[in-house]
Amino acid sequence: MTPVSSQHAVVRAKQRGISPDAIAWLCQYGATMHAGGRCVIRYFDHRSRRRLVRDVGHKTLAQRERELDTYLVVADDGTIVTVGHRTSRIARP
Repeated sequence: MTPVSSQHAVVRAKQRGISPDAIAWLCQYGATMHAGGRCVIRYFDHRSRRRLVRDVGHKTLAQRERELDTYLVVADDGTIVTVGHRTSRIARP
């Protein structure tokens, strides 16, 4: 199932070079953290990276390491609001 993205998220993904595979992997494997309001941030932590490597394979991900440093902001209705590259750790409360 392809996640529903806002027009803003589609534009940002193209501008930032984030592939549809990375977005699908985040939706399926990514860890979640509430971002205030009714949004959730999905990102790869150590546990989600291990699950992804187990299911997708190390060779596939070794060539696409940069894509694992991405995040999604998802609204409460499941729509992807925006996507981006993480430049620092996501601080958990």
